[in-house]
Amino acid sequence: MQLIANGTQVASLPAPAAPTGTPGWINNAPPGAGVTPTGIDPDVNNALIAEVANLVEGPGITLAPGTFTQALAAVKRLAGANITTVSAAGTTTLTADNAGLVLVNATAGSIAIDLPAVASANGVPFGMTFVRTDATGNTVTFVANGSDTFLSIAWGAIAAPALFQGAPVELLGDGALHWLEMPPLARGSQLFLSASTFTVPSGITLLWLSGTASGAGGGGAYSASSIVNAGGGGSSGESVFRSSLVVTPGQTFPVSMGAAGTGGAGSTSGGVSSGTGGNGGALSFGGALTLSGGRGGGNSGSSNPGGGGASVGTGSVAGGQGAGVDITSATTMPGGRGGPSAFGSYGAGGDGGLGTNGPAAAAGSPGGPPMLLVEW
Repeated sequence: MQLIANGTQVASLPAPAAPTGTPGWINNAPPGAGVTPTGIDPDVNNALIAEVANLVEGPGITLAPGTFTQALAAVKRLAGANITTVSAAGTTTLTADNAGLVLVNATAGSIAIDLPAVASANGVPFGMTFVRTDATGNTVTFVANGSDTFLSIAWGAIAAPALFQGAPVELLGDGALHWLEMPPLARGSQLFLSASTFTVPSGITLLWLSGTASGAGGGGAYSASSIVNAGGGGSSGESVFRSSLVVTPGQTFPVSMGAAGTGGAGSTSGGVSSGTGGNGGALSFGGALTLSGGRGGGNSGSSNPGGGGASVGTGSVAGGQGAGVDITSATTMPGGRGGPSAFGSYGAGGDGGLGTNGPAAAAGSPGGPPMLLVEW
């Protein structure tokens, strides 16, 4: 595709002339029919060239004289209609012209796929779907370009994904800085809310695990003659979202689930209670996955209401301590909120109890129950 370059061209697209008569089509009357043939219209030709040039340049392709497949290449970029095969061991570098289906065969050895810059299609979003066609144990990993990052639709920033047999990886570039990993569709699933055993179904070689360990109990309330202390919230249990696990059909995994942390007791009749919430129990899926339970909220004088921590990293952070308030300025004190869980009420930290200068101050609430979802 190219623009006019024969010495008669102008640098900028001219404004079209005012139309004569009603717009219509080219006259195809045969010679000698007494009908004036339609002449070549520069404005119409310019419009046709501009339409095709914009199509080619829109997704970031540079016009190249003597190349007559650029409009097709642009459409394939925009529609993700390319089919690419990757089979060489080592590093393979892809471009936006590989948008579409990428078949990966790692029989010859492990493969690292260098992805194109997310913005390389002139800021136009484009997608790639990767499918593993071999059954070897060689690894297939992805490397983002420059400062590009990977995001999960449901989970935010994630590490670079790996490609396993039977589990396509669909990446959508947002045209700026991020590859969005679209969640694969599951063929089946099993939800665990208590201890049990999971057996890998026939023909299944990859599982996805999502779940959260037990939440912690909130700290109990505290009451004394001159100070009011509320319980701190417990922290949530550790969570995981769609963690992949390579398995073999018939393999069994014992599922262990610890109990949610109990809420710390509140004081009675103006007495004193330590009010420490119980820790939540851990969750495990055989020896392949272990999630730590959340820690209970404490109860001691501090400068602000204690809030429970959310699950992070390989465990959950400690629950907050209770807050103290002089009863000359207040007679009650709200408990700290329990830490949030990635799965709603499952595994969330319990709230701290209300502090009050009187009998039967409120106890902390228990933590949320555990949950594990296995998909294949």
